[in-house]
Amino acid sequence: MEADSALSEALGALQAELAAADREGQVRWVRAGTWHITLRFLGLLEEEAVAPLMQLVGATVRACPGFEVRLTEVRRFPRPRRPRALVAGVGPSPALSKLAERVIDACERSGFTSERRAFHPHLTLGRVRRDAPQISLPSLEALPALPVGEVVLLRSHLGAGGARYERLAAAPLGPARS
Repeated sequence: MEADSALSEALGALQAELAAADREGQVRWVRAGTWHITLRFLGLLEEEAVAPLMQLVGATVRACPGFEVRLTEVRRFPRPRRPRALVAGVGPSPALSKLAERVIDACERSGFTSERRAFHPHLTLGRVRRDAPQISLPSLEALPALPVGEVVLLRSHLGAGGARYERLAAAPLGPARS
């Protein structure tokens, strides 16, 4: 799931505010416009696996109506004392949890190993290079909601300037309920 333009603009302003407070450069900030919530990390994916996987994911998520999630606060992740990232946490969402379950199940049925980690939805803003920066982490109550209408398969290309994401395929969710 990728952020739309209104949310991307608000996240860009938030990221700029946090970057200005990171005076020692302890965070490598995620490129603007590449924000997303990872439902399942797959690792190396062979090209011939993309179509069958997305066919199964598409059939599975079509039954899920579109919905919105709220980003709640910026936090240090996965542990406050030894974080690897600064993330925007996602508020409680039964619809997102159900979608993640369906995607994870489709991945397992496609031959990917079971995920050992629990699903903790978040949107990565920056990766911590060393000790966590001593900056105030704001609430995100004023941010627009993140509309969820599709599941996107992304391939990451790691490089000196941070990750670049390539959109390989997408599977739309069903129509949103009124």
